[in-house]
Order: sequence, then C-alpha cells, then structure tokens
Amino acid sequence: MSDYLYIRAWGSMLGSHDYYIKNQVEQAREDKAPQDVIYKRDKDWVRFSEVKNVQTKYQVNALVAILEANYGIHDGKLQNEEGSEGSGEDGTGGKSVPA
Repeated sequence: MSDYLYIRAWGSMLGSHDYYIKNQVEQAREDKAPQDVIYKRDKDWVRFSEVKNVQTKYQVNALVAILEANYGIHDGKLQNEEGSEGSGEDGTGGKSVPA
C-alpha cells in the first residue's frame, strides 16, 4: 500500500489537484514526516489527530479505510478489485487519489 494515505485522503476530500497532493507526499517523504500528517503549514506538518471537526475526521477516516481495505492506487485513480475506476458509490465521489 502507498504511504501518506492521510495526505492523499485529505487532498481528495478538499478537491486538491493531483500534482499538489503528489508534491505534498514527496515533501513528507523528504521531511520523514509521520504517516498521519495531512498537510504542511509553514514549516510544520499538521497531523490528523489535530483535526477537531468530527465530520471531517469521519470523511478522512472513511477515505483512508477505502484506500487501505478495498482499493489499490493506480495511475492516480482509485480502482476497485476488478480494476475499474470508483463510481462514487463508496463515498469517494469517484475522486482521484494520487499515488
């Protein structure tokens, strides 16, 4: 499974461009940031545990669970086990999640 799933889920939830999410993941790797970071603010990484909004936490956790349990990441798109792109019935809205 790919690393930095929380960055990917957070970016997908916000509708961020793929290139931006990929850049954030690369920066997290360079910085050796913890796996649960969601974005970088100034010089510091914000961790998922710092999110206070319950609905936001639920949405991000749901996206991370989908990435972990049901999908692989291929060419920046969520794919189901049959290899077709997500339809959105799983709560992702068929959103792209960069690899």
